Amino acid sequence: MLALACGRARVPRESASECESGAFLVLGACVPESVAREYCGPFADARPDGCTARAPCSRGRARDLDSGACVPRRDVRALAQELGLRVAEDEDLVCEEGAVLVAAHVGQTRLACLPASATAGVPRCARGAASDAKGACASFAPLRASDARIDVSRWALLALGPDGGTGASSFCAMLARSSGATLAAEADVTAELGVDLPNNDVSQARSRVRLLTVSAGLAPAPVTVELDRALSTHVEALRRSGSLATEGAVATRVRCRRSSSRPRVEPARDAASVGQ
Repeated sequence: MLALACGRARVPRESASECESGAFLVLGACVPESVAREYCGPFADARPDGCTARAPCSRGRARDLDSGACVPRRDVRALAQELGLRVAEDEDLVCEEGAVLVAAHVGQTRLACLPASATAGVPRCARGAASDAKGACASFAPLRASDARIDVSRWALLALGPDGGTGASSFCAMLARSSGATLAAEADVTAELGVDLPNNDVSQARSRVRLLTVSAGLAPAPVTVELDRALSTHVEALRRSGSLATEGAVATRVRCRRSSSRPRVEPARDAASVGQ
């Protein structure tokens, strides 16, 4: 289990990528674009220097959680009618202030409102560093030392969260913006997240997930799949952060909360949106 290492120096944020052409800076490592896109999610674009928030979808449109695109108003109205909610051409489907309308594909397409916390970005940090619970960048890999080893306990604390506590923002955000997050008004998920590193070889890091508790009404199997997807993305970044690790395995037990709410119908605010 994790032990918090004290006395670690905080490191500055980076505004420019330290990665070679074609690589993207994520969780203190240079990763392929596919990993960066998975990590950044539907509300941000993957850039060489980190995730950059996308402009919000206009009123009445929904963010597609799979593609990241803004669903046109006319399609949102059609989906709403399929779900038994009538939205006239001079009306919009909207969320409470601070929440974001999304289209999720879980069995059938759903429309729901996710809290702003699900769309929040993660601070950009230099290579070998990740953001801590206060949003500051902290080091887990002294890359300038020739014999440096990745402090995997420190990495797990920053990237996944403290043992027995709330999961790290980057990890829990992936669950909060998943399609499954739209299935319950509020749900807590507790899991043990593990990383095995045979022979302390970072490039061979393997993830393992054990779902411990999930709120009533949610099927464990799909939640486990979402947990595994989030952890695998984080471990892909770890694999590219160095060569050797301080330990051969690490595990932490964390809790993440997911929530969603139902959108409501309101009159359209501008004539240009009618029929779109």
